[in-house]
Amino acid sequence: VAPAGFAADGALEINAACVATGCFPGDTPGIPVQTQENQSYVLTSNIAVGAVSTVGVVLEAGSTLDLGGFTIAGEVTCTGAPAVCSEQGFNGGGVIARRGSVVRNGTIRGIRSFGIQADPFVRVEKMLIEQNAAGGIAAGNDGATGCIIEDSRILQNGSGGISFAANDGALGARVVRNTIHGNSYAGVTGAISLLVDNAITSNGNLGAILNYSGSVTGFAGNQIYDNNGGNANPQMSGGVSIGTNVCGGDTICP
Repeated sequence: VAPAGFAADGALEINAACVATGCFPGDTPGIPVQTQENQSYVLTSNIAVGAVSTVGVVLEAGSTLDLGGFTIAGEVTCTGAPAVCSEQGFNGGGVIARRGSVVRNGTIRGIRSFGIQADPFVRVEKMLIEQNAAGGIAAGNDGATGCIIEDSRILQNGSGGISFAANDGALGARVVRNTIHGNSYAGVTGAISLLVDNAITSNGNLGAILNYSGSVTGFAGNQIYDNNGGNANPQMSGGVSIGTNVCGGDTICP
């Protein structure tokens, strides 16, 4: 294993050069990159996941991955809105984000699995997550309770944009100020607590499918438009409006 590289702020570097040999102790050569708990990591180049791998980085509990404007990329392509992808999705993620970790400031594109698979209390911010075969962001094995997804673009993925319905949903989760467009299935699905100030457009199923696991989602300030085959069809289900939203051509939601 090559000696670990450190960025100016003390974060451990991940880049294409070190992936081949292991970026730091405990990280075996190649993909996926394996991190440790409660550390800070930064990408200093683009990372190619390749045509076969379904996982790019395993981000352990309490750690932060700053992509630094760089990209974790596979070879899947998805076109159209709703998207049609070049292959079927698998389990995994460009980033597997363990409990309490943070993923921010970059792009995850073209992965054979999900863009991000998130455990409870994960935070995703300022990300572009697009053209991933299994979907954009999905709950991990322990659900996605308390997650925060904010200020991100989740575009043209091969299933749902944000899929938090599995594994007991996502009580306490917040989805705020995102653009969720052109995904093959629903824009947002799950037992999230707040859905606020999002543009949810041209997804293949409903823009939002809420109220899983007996929860009630509060929603406000969203534009939910041209989903589910067009504005003549229902745009969302579930939830309690706590402010004005646009659903199709009016403010009657759902």
